[in-house]
Amino acid sequence: MSSLREYCASLFGSEKLADCVVIFCQAQSDDAPPPAKRRSTRQTNTFGDPLPAHRVTLFGGSALLRSQAERWVSGVELRVPLGSPEDVPHARSALRFLYTGTVDGGSSAEELLKLRRQADYLVVEGCVEACDAALLARVKSGELNVAELFACRHLLPSPDESGGDELVEALLAACREVLVKQLDARSLGDLLAWAFRDAPSLLCDFTARSQMLQLSADAMEALLGSELFATDDEATVLLMVAEWRWAQQMELKDEAVDRLCRLVRLSQLPDDYLVDTLPHIPWFPLTSEERSFLRLYARSFGEKRTALTDVAARELYDLASPWYAASARPFGRSDLKRAYRWSIKQESIEKSVLNVKFDNGDAHLVAHGFRWWPSLKKEGEKYVGVYLGCSMPEALCVSAVRKCIRLARASARLVVYRCENVEVEADSDDYSDEYMEVGRSLGRDLALPLAAYIHKGKVTGSLTFV
Repeated sequence: MSSLREYCASLFGSEKLADCVVIFCQAQSDDAPPPAKRRSTRQTNTFGDPLPAHRVTLFGGSALLRSQAERWVSGVELRVPLGSPEDVPHARSALRFLYTGTVDGGSSAEELLKLRRQADYLVVEGCVEACDAALLARVKSGELNVAELFACRHLLPSPDESGGDELVEALLAACREVLVKQLDARSLGDLLAWAFRDAPSLLCDFTARSQMLQLSADAMEALLGSELFATDDEATVLLMVAEWRWAQQMELKDEAVDRLCRLVRLSQLPDDYLVDTLPHIPWFPLTSEERSFLRLYARSFGEKRTALTDVAARELYDLASPWYAASARPFGRSDLKRAYRWSIKQESIEKSVLNVKFDNGDAHLVAHGFRWWPSLKKEGEKYVGVYLGCSMPEALCVSAVRKCIRLARASARLVVYRCENVEVEADSDDYSDEYMEVGRSLGRDLALPLAAYIHKGKVTGSLTFV
């Protein structure tokens, strides 16, 4: 720390050279400050003792305090409205940052998040970023600090707070990196579910997917067993198991894979997936007889369900297992409304070669247990058709020889950009109710004049799940 910074730090809370005092007070319910002529008579609750301060430091580092100073007529008294007395220590820490330029490295995750919130509110230059750096460093240091952050996750910034999205994504990635190294994660199910969030967005995120593939079998078992782990469809959870198994290069029959399969909530699978896809997955440990019974059981109620329960007892089917007994997982995907950018080279379009690439490095996204991607097909000399394609993931090992008619749909928006110095959303298609055959695509023929959409040798756009 420089001599100047050390001297500034020594002035915090000191009356030496002080030319004002900060008074923390109760924020008014209407949030709007009263007219200046009423300031001297309006009564407000104050919190704690006045804090001696230095206007050049406060006004130089906080846009909010500068604006407050211009409105308050009392001159030496600077009133800072807070939500409650509990905010005072963290507001003081934010003001201390103006003097020291540092946050306390020994602060807990809860303290750092509360300080961050006050720094964001007071618009203290550099403090939010310092809190973010301290939080990331703390999380990366070990599992206990990940658990600490999980315990105060309700304090994480919302998307409308400064840098909220970026911080949460970075913290979750750091938490996952720590968790994949844990040898015994059987008791960390809810923590894993929070860090990995949900099945579809996980499979669409190259980094998160890579981290999931590094999890031990015990950690995967804990994750899939958590009631907090969300999905858009139980078929996507089954695909997660398939991708993990594929990455481990396991044999068709493996005890660890069987344990994970037992956690897939088969009774929550879409009926057509249960009938048309599951029977053709060779490594899934479900006999054709039990599959038929499960489908019948899952769609029955009342007296019929009671009768089937009696039958199951004789046939030794375990109705207490997640295959039968588990309720639907929380519904959702955290990447909803996120625009996944993609590009297709002009050369690929000219040669009718499917070669789309998303900015995250993947060639497809995932929804409802299937792969989805945009495609452009040249039609004639000038035009291209725009389509949304759907296919069976390779990791499921469904034989291509077994020809079945499978239908799928996803609520998505496909956009193609037109480049005129800057990118403009010039063409879009919304897919929501339309079913398409898996292995084919759905869209518009002769949709776009190709020349108008080529920029730097490629066509660009985005695919968004909505």
